Amino acid sequence: MQTKKEAVITLSIVVAIALLVSGYTYFVHYKNKHKADDVPSALDDFLRSDDDYSYTDIDGNRIYLDNFTGSILVVNSWASWSPASAEELNKLGHFSEKYPESSVKFLAINRADRSALAKQFIKKFAIPNTVMLVLDPEDRYYNLINGYNMPETVIYNQDGQVIKHIRGEIDFVLLEQIIKEQLAAESVPLD
Repeated sequence: MQTKKEAVITLSIVVAIALLVSGYTYFVHYKNKHKADDVPSALDDFLRSDDDYSYTDIDGNRIYLDNFTGSILVVNSWASWSPASAEELNKLGHFSEKYPESSVKFLAINRADRSALAKQFIKKFAIPNTVMLVLDPEDRYYNLINGYNMPETVIYNQDGQVIKHIRGEIDFVLLEQIIKEQLAAESVPLD
Protein backbone atom coordinates (compact mmCIF):
# COMPACT_ATOMS: atom_id res chain seq x y z
CA MET A 1 0.00 0.00 0.00
CA GLN A 2 2.83 2.36 0.88
CA THR A 3 4.58 1.90 -2.52
CA LYS A 4 1.37 2.65 -4.39
CA LYS A 5 0.99 5.86 -2.41
CA GLU A 6 4.64 6.81 -3.10
CA ALA A 7 4.14 6.11 -6.82
CA VAL A 8 1.08 8.39 -6.91
CA ILE A 9 2.99 11.16 -5.12
CA THR A 10 5.99 10.78 -7.46
CA LEU A 11 3.74 10.80 -10.52
CA SER A 12 1.94 13.91 -9.23
CA ILE A 13 5.25 15.70 -8.73
CA VAL A 14 6.46 14.75 -12.23
CA VAL A 15 3.19 15.97 -13.80
CA ALA A 16 3.37 19.23 -11.83
CA ILE A 17 6.96 19.84 -12.95
CA ALA A 18 6.06 19.05 -16.57
CA LEU A 19 3.17 21.54 -16.42
CA LEU A 20 5.41 24.23 -14.93
CA VAL A 21 8.12 23.69 -17.57
CA SER A 22 5.55 23.70 -20.38
CA GLY A 23 3.93 26.88 -19.07
CA TYR A 24 7.27 28.63 -18.68
CA THR A 25 8.38 27.58 -22.18
CA TYR A 26 5.14 28.87 -23.70
CA PHE A 27 5.42 32.15 -21.79
CA VAL A 28 9.03 32.78 -22.86
CA HIS A 29 8.29 31.88 -26.48
CA TYR A 30 5.19 34.09 -26.62
CA LYS A 31 6.92 36.99 -24.87
CA ASN A 32 9.98 36.86 -27.14
CA LYS A 33 7.90 36.46 -30.27
CA HIS A 34 6.56 39.97 -29.71
CA LYS A 35 9.84 41.70 -28.83
CA ALA A 36 10.40 43.11 -32.33
CA ASP A 37 8.59 46.28 -31.27
CA ASP A 38 11.77 47.35 -29.45
CA VAL A 39 14.01 47.09 -32.52
CA PRO A 40 13.62 50.58 -34.12
CA SER A 41 15.49 52.19 -31.23
CA ALA A 42 18.16 49.53 -31.68
CA LEU A 43 18.66 50.72 -35.25
CA ASP A 44 19.13 54.28 -34.00
CA ASP A 45 21.90 53.11 -31.68
CA PHE A 46 23.32 50.83 -34.34
CA LEU A 47 23.52 53.59 -36.93
CA ARG A 48 24.86 56.27 -34.61
CA SER A 49 28.60 56.67 -35.08
CA ASP A 50 30.37 57.70 -31.93
CA ASP A 51 33.81 57.52 -30.42
CA ASP A 52 32.69 55.36 -27.50
CA TYR A 53 31.80 52.36 -29.61
CA SER A 54 32.61 51.46 -33.15
CA TYR A 55 31.97 48.62 -35.50
CA THR A 56 34.69 47.46 -37.86
CA ASP A 57 34.73 45.45 -41.02
CA ILE A 58 36.39 42.03 -41.06
CA ASP A 59 39.77 43.66 -41.79
CA GLY A 60 39.55 45.97 -38.79
CA ASN A 61 38.65 49.16 -40.66
CA ARG A 62 36.21 51.34 -38.77
CA ILE A 63 32.87 51.59 -40.50
CA TYR A 64 30.24 54.26 -40.14
CA LEU A 65 26.90 52.60 -40.22
CA ASP A 66 25.00 55.85 -40.59
CA ASN A 67 26.15 55.71 -44.23
CA PHE A 68 23.43 53.10 -44.73
CA THR A 69 20.49 55.34 -43.89
CA GLY A 70 18.19 55.66 -46.88
CA SER A 71 18.79 52.05 -47.89
CA ILE A 72 16.78 48.92 -47.33
CA LEU A 73 18.98 47.17 -44.81
CA VAL A 74 19.15 43.41 -44.22
CA VAL A 75 21.15 42.79 -41.03
CA ASN A 76 22.06 39.22 -40.15
CA SER A 77 23.66 38.19 -36.84
CA TRP A 78 26.13 35.32 -37.06
CA ALA A 79 28.73 33.53 -34.95
CA SER A 80 31.42 30.97 -35.67
CA TRP A 81 29.96 28.59 -33.07
CA SER A 82 26.55 28.48 -34.79
CA PRO A 83 26.21 25.80 -37.50
CA ALA A 84 23.03 27.50 -38.75
CA SER A 85 25.00 30.74 -39.21
CA ALA A 86 27.45 29.05 -41.56
CA GLU A 87 24.73 27.77 -43.84
CA GLU A 88 22.80 31.02 -43.72
CA LEU A 89 25.85 33.20 -44.49
CA ASN A 90 26.45 31.15 -47.62
CA LYS A 91 22.82 31.51 -48.72
CA LEU A 92 22.73 35.20 -47.84
CA GLY A 93 25.85 35.77 -49.92
CA HIS A 94 24.31 34.15 -52.98
CA PHE A 95 21.01 35.96 -52.42
CA SER A 96 22.69 39.36 -52.05
CA GLU A 97 24.18 39.04 -55.53
CA LYS A 98 20.68 39.66 -56.91
CA TYR A 99 20.98 43.26 -55.67
CA PRO A 100 24.57 44.34 -56.44
CA GLU A 101 23.86 47.95 -57.46
CA SER A 102 20.63 48.70 -55.66
CA SER A 103 19.52 50.51 -52.54
CA VAL A 104 19.43 47.16 -50.71
CA LYS A 105 22.40 46.66 -48.40
CA PHE A 106 23.36 43.44 -46.63
CA LEU A 107 25.29 43.41 -43.35
CA ALA A 108 26.40 40.30 -41.49
CA ILE A 109 27.30 41.22 -37.92
CA ASN A 110 29.49 38.81 -35.99
CA ARG A 111 28.48 38.10 -32.41
CA ALA A 112 31.58 38.88 -30.33
CA ASP A 113 34.03 36.41 -31.87
CA ARG A 114 37.66 37.47 -31.74
CA SER A 115 38.71 39.01 -35.04
CA ALA A 116 41.12 36.17 -35.87
CA LEU A 117 38.46 33.53 -35.20
CA ALA A 118 35.87 35.37 -37.31
CA LYS A 119 38.36 35.69 -40.19
CA GLN A 120 39.29 32.01 -39.97
CA PHE A 121 35.62 31.05 -40.02
CA ILE A 122 34.82 33.31 -42.99
CA LYS A 123 37.71 31.91 -45.07
CA LYS A 124 35.68 28.70 -45.45
CA PHE A 125 33.09 30.56 -47.49
CA ALA A 126 33.09 32.67 -50.60
CA ILE A 127 31.07 35.56 -49.21
CA PRO A 128 30.70 38.16 -52.00
CA ASN A 129 31.42 41.82 -51.38
CA THR A 130 27.67 42.47 -51.62
CA VAL A 131 27.59 41.42 -47.95
CA MET A 132 29.53 43.65 -45.56
CA LEU A 133 31.04 41.55 -42.79
CA VAL A 134 30.96 43.49 -39.53
CA LEU A 135 32.64 42.75 -36.20
CA ASP A 136 30.79 43.59 -33.00
CA PRO A 137 33.26 42.70 -30.22
CA GLU A 138 30.81 43.41 -27.40
CA ASP A 139 27.77 41.80 -29.05
CA ARG A 140 26.04 45.15 -28.77
CA TYR A 141 23.76 44.88 -31.80
CA TYR A 142 22.41 41.44 -30.85
CA ASN A 143 21.58 42.73 -27.40
CA LEU A 144 19.95 45.86 -28.82
CA ILE A 145 17.57 43.76 -30.92
CA ASN A 146 16.78 41.51 -27.94
CA GLY A 147 18.19 38.55 -29.79
CA TYR A 148 17.54 35.08 -28.42
CA ASN A 149 17.94 32.74 -31.39
CA MET A 150 20.63 32.05 -33.96
CA PRO A 151 20.80 33.27 -36.57
CA GLU A 152 18.61 36.37 -36.42
CA THR A 153 17.91 38.81 -39.22
CA VAL A 154 16.29 42.23 -39.06
CA ILE A 155 15.08 43.98 -42.20
CA TYR A 156 14.78 47.77 -42.09
CA ASN A 157 13.10 50.06 -44.60
CA GLN A 158 14.69 53.24 -45.97
CA ASP A 159 13.41 55.19 -42.95
CA GLY A 160 15.06 52.82 -40.50
CA GLN A 161 11.82 51.19 -39.39
CA VAL A 162 11.68 47.46 -38.82
CA ILE A 163 9.89 45.63 -41.60
CA LYS A 164 10.53 42.14 -40.27
CA HIS A 165 12.54 40.52 -37.49
CA ILE A 166 13.29 36.90 -38.36
CA ARG A 167 14.29 34.72 -35.43
CA GLY A 168 15.96 31.63 -36.82
CA GLU A 169 16.79 30.84 -40.41
CA ILE A 170 15.74 33.21 -43.19
CA ASP A 171 12.92 32.30 -45.53
CA PHE A 172 14.52 33.68 -48.71
CA VAL A 173 11.22 33.65 -50.62
CA LEU A 174 9.74 35.91 -47.94
CA LEU A 175 12.88 38.07 -47.92
CA GLU A 176 12.69 38.57 -51.67
CA GLN A 177 9.00 39.47 -51.43
CA ILE A 178 9.71 42.05 -48.72
CA ILE A 179 12.58 43.60 -50.69
CA LYS A 180 10.52 43.79 -53.89
CA GLU A 181 7.65 45.48 -52.02
CA GLN A 182 10.05 48.01 -50.49
CA LEU A 183 11.76 48.73 -53.80
CA ALA A 184 8.36 49.22 -55.45
CA ALA A 185 7.27 51.58 -52.66
CA GLU A 186 10.55 53.47 -53.06
CA SER A 187 9.92 54.08 -56.75
CA VAL A 188 6.33 55.33 -56.33
CA PRO A 189 6.32 59.12 -56.83
CA LEU A 190 4.84 61.16 -54.01
CA ASP A 191 2.10 63.64 -55.02
